Amino acid sequence: PAAMQDVTYTVNGDGRAISIMYIDTGDVVETEFNVALPWSKQVSLSKSAARPANITIVNIGHNVSCTVTIDGIQVSRRVGVGLTICDARG
Repeated sequence: PAAMQDVTYTVNGDGRAISIMYIDTGDVVETEFNVALPWSKQVSLSKSAARPANITIVNIGHNVSCTVTIDGIQVSRRVGVGLTICDARG
């Protein structure tokens, strides 16, 4: 079996995000809509997954920050408005 890694996605900000898209357990792309902030999700991804851990936030009118943490180590952090992407590739 493939080695797994624990991934935590976090989005901080005020209000709601229009959508949050992320790579879920099983290498599946999931999207949540009209999401209250702050938000976080923990998933398990294969270390050899086809897609690296990443999260994409769509919001209007306020800054959000996102982080991707893998096995307890923060690998990505971004702050933005509109379209904000945190990707494990940096």
